[in-house]
Amino acid sequence: MSSYSRRSALSLMALTAVSGCGFKPLYASGGGDLIGRIELGDVDGRSDYYLRQVLRRRLGEGGADSLYRLNVSTDVKTESLILREDDATTRFNYRATASVTVIKLDTAEVVLTDEIQVSSSYDATSSLYASRTSERAVERQVAETLGERISSRVIAELSKSSAT
Repeated sequence: MSSYSRRSALSLMALTAVSGCGFKPLYASGGGDLIGRIELGDVDGRSDYYLRQVLRRRLGEGGADSLYRLNVSTDVKTESLILREDDATTRFNYRATASVTVIKLDTAEVVLTDEIQVSSSYDATSSLYASRTSERAVERQVAETLGERISSRVIAELSKSSAT
């Protein structure tokens, strides 16, 4: 038996075992039905703009047939981590906390409230340009991760509540 057919057989056995336990892909049904049915609240600021791009990509753009409204407010803090002897900071920690609320539009019922936190760090150099570039890259990375976590949490919760 070749290694390719052995892998195929193992994959088939794994899929059979997983399907027997009730596993269902998140975007297959339920979650897929929600894509484009979640209206996104307003954002302000550069990091919120990055976050909204991720949420739009993952959840779609809600319209007239939206079932839910997703409101996200973020709190961003930058903290000094490492100081040199001359009190200059050489490493920063960038932390974003998102307060998430999902409201069912037809009943105005709050179906989900959560707080999600993501952090990353970056080096500060003697070059202001390099330091700002590092900060912006971390800002985008944190927004991307935050958006992925928020969308996964929202889809999982709404899929669960719509299945019952």
